[in-house]
Amino acid sequence: MTINDLSGQSDYAKSKIFDLPRGTSPYPRWEITHNLVHVLRIPTWPMRRLWKAAALEAQKKPEWIEDCIRKVVVSTGSDNPPLGHLAFTDLQHPAYLSYAVCCLP
Repeated sequence: MTINDLSGQSDYAKSKIFDLPRGTSPYPRWEITHNLVHVLRIPTWPMRRLWKAAALEAQKKPEWIEDCIRKVVVSTGSDNPPLGHLAFTDLQHPAYLSYAVCCLP
């Protein structure tokens, strides 16, 4: 999908979309991120969780973060991964842990 396509489907200016990956503008609100995620058909729950973590790293206040999330009318679901993902990580955790421990210096 091109910037023109994304701009047309999301109703955001090309310049605003172009600035997002470059990080030249202030930290984007969840509203624009959610809209672009929706247009790109990316699952919302992991992106919201990542957006929230990155907002905290960008030193945004928790109140600002929650206010941004609250303004998006569409439910984004839980911050928790789906059950299938939890089952997979539970199943793989012992093997991954033993691999990580053996490779420590």
